[in-house]
Amino acid sequence: MSDITVMKRVTDCEAVMRHLMTGKSLTQDEAKDLYGIRRLSARIFDLREEYGEGQIITVTKRSQGDKYAEYHWNFKHSKHQLNLFQ
Repeated sequence: MSDITVMKRVTDCEAVMRHLMTGKSLTQDEAKDLYGIRRLSARIFDLREEYGEGQIITVTKRSQGDKYAEYHWNFKHSKHQLNLFQ
């Protein structure tokens, strides 16, 4: 894996975490539109590896027969605080 790929993954994870820590949910379409992230589920996996399985909540939604995941930061479970102004 190249250094550029690793840096992109870290940057994507930071963007996802910052977004969720504002209290907003995030879907794949939103991640792509807002941050250019094409594999949100992979970044969620990375964040769960780092911060624990219960830290990010997945809610399965339906729209016009299609299923999609909506991710939320679990503030009740949170031992981790993020300084959004770093």
